[in-house]
Amino acid sequence: MDTELASWLLAAARAGDAERVRALVPCSGNFEEDGAPDAPGGVTPLMAAAGRGHEAVVEALLARGADA
Repeated sequence: MDTELASWLLAAARAGDAERVRALVPCSGNFEEDGAPDAPGGVTPLMAAAGRGHEAVVEALLARGADA
């Protein structure tokens, strides 16, 4: 997995940027299991988005196969 793409995906999820998440997901590998390698506590994009209440991002990730 491209760690730079994983970092961008995690940042977009944290920011609530659903459009960017949708653009990055096809390119970023197994995003429901892989977070950025330096993510504290192994936080995945789905966790980051849900923890900040970004419903559109959560929906986008789940629609693309994230493990709930």
